[in-house]
Amino acid sequence: MATSKNIGDQIRDAIQEAIDRQDYSNLQNVVGQSIGSATEAIGEGLRQAAQAAQVAQEKANRQAASRTAAFQREREMRRQQEQVLQQQVREQSIVSARFGNEKKEKIIAWVLAIVGGFVLGTYGICTLVAIPFLIASLDAAGIAAFILLAALTAGGGAMLRIGVKKIGLLKRFRIYRNVLGSKEFCRMEELCRQSGLPQESVVADLRKLIVKGMLKHGHIDDECKYLMVTDEAYSHYRTQLNTLHQRQQQQRLEQQRTAQRRDDLNMSPQARAILDKGQAFIRQIRKSNEAIPGAEISAKIDQIESVVRSIFDRAEENPQVIPELDRLMDYYLPTTVKLLDAYEDLDRQPVQSANIVKSKQEIEQTLDTLSVAFTKLLDSIFAEVAWDVSTDVSVLHAVLAQEGLVDNPFEKKQKGVELQF
Repeated sequence: MATSKNIGDQIRDAIQEAIDRQDYSNLQNVVGQSIGSATEAIGEGLRQAAQAAQVAQEKANRQAASRTAAFQREREMRRQQEQVLQQQVREQSIVSARFGNEKKEKIIAWVLAIVGGFVLGTYGICTLVAIPFLIASLDAAGIAAFILLAALTAGGGAMLRIGVKKIGLLKRFRIYRNVLGSKEFCRMEELCRQSGLPQESVVADLRKLIVKGMLKHGHIDDECKYLMVTDEAYSHYRTQLNTLHQRQQQQRLEQQRTAQRRDDLNMSPQARAILDKGQAFIRQIRKSNEAIPGAEISAKIDQIESVVRSIFDRAEENPQVIPELDRLMDYYLPTTVKLLDAYEDLDRQPVQSANIVKSKQEIEQTLDTLSVAFTKLLDSIFAEVAWDVSTDVSVLHAVLAQEGLVDNPFEKKQKGVELQF
């Protein structure tokens, strides 16, 4: 590559040669070629410098982007760590508020077990050693000493037994606490599944833990199906239970009134059987609604129950429409109950996977469709009843007109025509 020094030498040599020869004809060409070479060299240098600057800038950009990404990752990591720490603090607060001091109970249990085992072993051996001497002497002092040793041995055994039972209860308490976590209530069957114990044993454990203060605000429902670990959850349960009792009482009153109306209407056994079967479906729908949590799904089930109840109320008041309920009884209502049972089973699963959530959404959409279908069926029943009523009214007016008790509408029309003429 030509340099500024080489080009300068070329120009100087060319000028000196022209002066020496006194011939300047080729001087312009030589100088022009030298300057052209210099220009190309300068341009190439500028291009290389620009490329080097571009490479350096790209490297700097990559380093800046890398530092930015690293900073963002570090910030995200700190944010996640803060969230985990906050969650741990919340869980610790929940544990402190809902569960008793396990360490204190653990110390007591181990002290009882160790002291009881020591007393049992020591005085048990002494009792066994004292038996031959007691048999040999048979005096009052020996008998008293033997009784004292035996009592101490029994006391040690009792302490050991109590300590061991406490240790076992505390181990199961940790299992129950892990299952509960931050939940305010839990199904008893889940506690049984995680602990591997029958329901009777789990309920007995929970009652002991409540009495000992290990479950500070623990409550067991009347049917031993749920454990509630907060007063708010228990208050909500009592409210729901009172509402259920009121609803059941209302249902009993309705059943009594229904039976009385059927007797008054002299309804056939077949019609009564259909209505009884319908009421059984309504009870199943209500039972599923009580077992499935969630305000939105509960509103859908309430709507279906209300419409179905209205259908059977109208059918009871107008038994002539009962034969039209075959499709409802044989397909729609059994399908509704089956879908609600499936939803209840899906909702009971501890892990709500994507497939479970999707299946629950599909069932909810189907319940909307069934609600529309039941509403249309109710409207059709009302339409049929309204038609019958309209027919009865027309016949009644005709009979009254024939007997001269009211004006004949046809004659009134004819008179109106004559007056017009």
